[in-house]
Amino acid sequence: MFDYQTISVEAKDGVHWLTLNRPESLNAINTQMATELRLLFRTVSGSFLSRRGDEGSRTCLLRRA
Repeated sequence: MFDYQTISVEAKDGVHWLTLNRPESLNAINTQMATELRLLFRTVSGSFLSRRGDEGSRTCLLRRA
């Protein structure tokens, strides 16, 4: 995908695992993280919409580092 600074993403078995990775600030969302989340969700939703009916990812789960 992209080179994110505040999140990490792993796609596995039809699920995008999104890890918030700012433990020093208790994963508080700052401007950088908000931008990265927006980009990620646009990418994930775009891949879902263009792949409707196949085995593309349909779920995005959030977790913390």
